[in-house]
Amino acid sequence: MIELIDNAIQLTVTILCGAAAGYLAATRRKQAYGILLCYYCVLSLGNLYWLVYDILTTYTPQIFYVSDLCWMASYMFLLMLVAGTD
Repeated sequence: MIELIDNAIQLTVTILCGAAAGYLAATRRKQAYGILLCYYCVLSLGNLYWLVYDILTTYTPQIFYVSDLCWMASYMFLLMLVAGTD
């Protein structure tokens, strides 16, 4: 039960951060904020998938799932953001 609460809080925070990054991307028109928005969106999707999966089942698989792929893709956006700020 505590894992569900923790995942729900993580999802809420990533959605709020994504909304803030989207607002900054729209107002300041900088590519870095757009990449940050993509990071938060993909991370939120991974958290949402894991939260729904955790609600529906209590089994934690030992192989890669959609949420793991989403989290890896979100870190790729962070790498793009760091590489572009030379």
